[in-house]
Amino acid sequence: MKLNIADTKALSELPPNAVTAYLRSHGWTLLRDDSEIGVFHKVIDGEDMECDVPLRQTFRDYSRRIREILVNLSLIEGRSQYDIYEDLLRTNQDVAGTSIDAPERGRSTTRSMWKARSREEVTLLDVLIDGFEKNESFTGFHCRELPMPDEDAAHRKFTAFSDEGRRWKGTPIRAQDDAGRRIVSWEDLEIRQVGRGVMVRVRPPGFSSWWHDERTWEGDPMGPMFDWLEAEQQLLPSQ
Repeated sequence: MKLNIADTKALSELPPNAVTAYLRSHGWTLLRDDSEIGVFHKVIDGEDMECDVPLRQTFRDYSRRIREILVNLSLIEGRSQYDIYEDLLRTNQDVAGTSIDAPERGRSTTRSMWKARSREEVTLLDVLIDGFEKNESFTGFHCRELPMPDEDAAHRKFTAFSDEGRRWKGTPIRAQDDAGRRIVSWEDLEIRQVGRGVMVRVRPPGFSSWWHDERTWEGDPMGPMFDWLEAEQQLLPSQ
């Protein structure tokens, strides 16, 4: 069977168990899941890679997420998305009825495959993207925590994030250092540090009403984007 990559029905019918079993059979390890997303990890050419698998086919954007996984696996494995999809179908026949057993329960949700950064390398933008994708929320804010090796490292990271925030947002409305409790904040962004912990909080923009509206996704508006990505992948030299 040759899959049309824009065939949302075919993608939506591919169950999560087939994807998780395929990843395991190709050396990926489950790090954690929260009953909605399974986070898998693999070291490839010395780089830490992660893949988030939606565990509920009832997600409105389930087919889009599966398509993203196919695109990324194709880039990583140097194989066509069609070949990988057919392997997933075969895997599904072998694992029908199986479920994943999480070694650890976490609060995370979604994140596409990417090259992981160390705590020292991570930027404010990295933290914001990572936090938004995970949808972690606390008292009305998206929230990401960054434990550093020691307090000096945390202070340096707080300073770097603060400088980055000022370049984006201008002068903060609050900047305070009270007995080691440091904060800089804008109307919709806070950066805090105490001890060796750094926290970034962002007030959500609130566009979920249209994001979850089925009319937003009518006609597969992102299909041409994935076609573009696939076309570029086909131009890469075979590995």
